[in-house]
Amino acid sequence: MKIFQWLIMVTISAVIILNSFADMAFAETVTVTGFGKDEKSAINNAKRQAVEQVVGLVLKSESEARDLKLILDVIKTRTQGYINHFEILSKNKSNGNVTIKAKVDVSSEPNSSLMKDVELVMSLNDPKIAVVIDYYGDDGGETYKKYPAMTKAAIREELIKCGFTHVMDSTNEAEYIIIGHLTVNKSQAIKLPNWSSINDSDYKMNDTGLSKTTAMIDCKIKNAATNEVIGEFHAAGDNMSASENDIQTPAVSKMASTAAKEVKKIFNREASKAFYQDDTNLE
Repeated sequence: MKIFQWLIMVTISAVIILNSFADMAFAETVTVTGFGKDEKSAINNAKRQAVEQVVGLVLKSESEARDLKLILDVIKTRTQGYINHFEILSKNKSNGNVTIKAKVDVSSEPNSSLMKDVELVMSLNDPKIAVVIDYYGDDGGETYKKYPAMTKAAIREELIKCGFTHVMDSTNEAEYIIIGHLTVNKSQAIKLPNWSSINDSDYKMNDTGLSKTTAMIDCKIKNAATNEVIGEFHAAGDNMSASENDIQTPAVSKMASTAAKEVKKIFNREASKAFYQDDTNLE
């Protein structure tokens, strides 16, 4: 019995140790010095430096990326989700500034969002991406400029968050072109049946006092060199309100957010294709 219990304890200990190694396997530990006007800003500075070091190692080990520094600047600002452990080794205050030395474990797991973004940018070689949004509206005023600008900004922001550094308006020299055709419906009053008159010949609808509008976009992404459409999608956003005052803007905002996520999905698929093609070329 004692031997059996001993074997169980040994097995459990081995599993715990292996799990610990597995957790550590995808973390890079670096020692950095952070500076700031207070302890919080010094810690944030140290975290950014730690992520920059790890991302830099990953990028340099893969290949020489175009505008490496810009990619680092974009990705290192999104540090919090990538840090597994942060330990202050020393702290010093001088002339109103704080300096800390810290040991930081940064996640380098292939499935982490950091590494996925790095892989996405690297696989496509940080291409030049143009965003072109047309608006089919019946008004040539401010909304004619506002809604495409909102949509374009959401898509640009999503791409820049991933680490792409060449997101532009002009299609000149673009390697990928995102083309979107945007429509925004006029607000329509929402009515419900008058159930008391449902069987009458003069069947009526009651006004709810609410209005609804829908913003929609049909979008495709083309490879500029081959003119191949690498992906396309339809996205929509609705908004209901008791006020007629600018009911369309929230609908456009919802649609733009959905469109931005769809754009990222398409580029992820394109990056996967590039990755597998590279593997095939190596064989």
